[in-house]
Amino acid sequence: MSPRTPQQFEEIRTRRIDQIKQTALRLFAERGYTNTSVSAIAREAGVSKGLMYNYFNSKEELLHAILEDALALNLELVTRLQSVSDPKDRLRQAIEAVFTHVQQHVDYWRLFISLAFQPAVSGIVQRVLDHMPQAVIDFAIEAFRQMGHVDPERDAWFFAAALDGMLMHYLQLGSRYPLAEMQRYLMVHFVDSTE
Repeated sequence: MSPRTPQQFEEIRTRRIDQIKQTALRLFAERGYTNTSVSAIAREAGVSKGLMYNYFNSKEELLHAILEDALALNLELVTRLQSVSDPKDRLRQAIEAVFTHVQQHVDYWRLFISLAFQPAVSGIVQRVLDHMPQAVIDFAIEAFRQMGHVDPERDAWFFAAALDGMLMHYLQLGSRYPLAEMQRYLMVHFVDSTE
């Protein structure tokens, strides 16, 4: 067997980091951030605690990496949607994307919701959490302004509250929540109406 190449070592390193982040995300979502120890993450990820500290200096740094990944996904979506010129199409695609993302990444959303209500969340994590809701509001204000709404800011806040409420109910109730029906209602109320 020949020695590993630097590229192979980098692939192994990347896989381990992803494995640790995915395990931590699941445990943070299930148990809560404060109730999840570094030892539990390492054990569940199948790595030593020392190896985990080789990649992340602290549990907070690991959480920050997870949230930065999520923020990057959200910013990618916003960037993609900005290229859609028609504001109704842009808003429709945003709603579809958010509902799909929540269904595919339940652990991310459970983690966000739990962290939003923890006063002890650090400044670094808080910066990431604060950015996402403001991005939604700014996006909606611009879409509603372009659609000719009388008060686009009020409508954006109402839209965000409705979206948050629907998603929180889905996270709480799972398959018992009529998510597809609520998505259609959101489309009718905010995209297809003339205000």
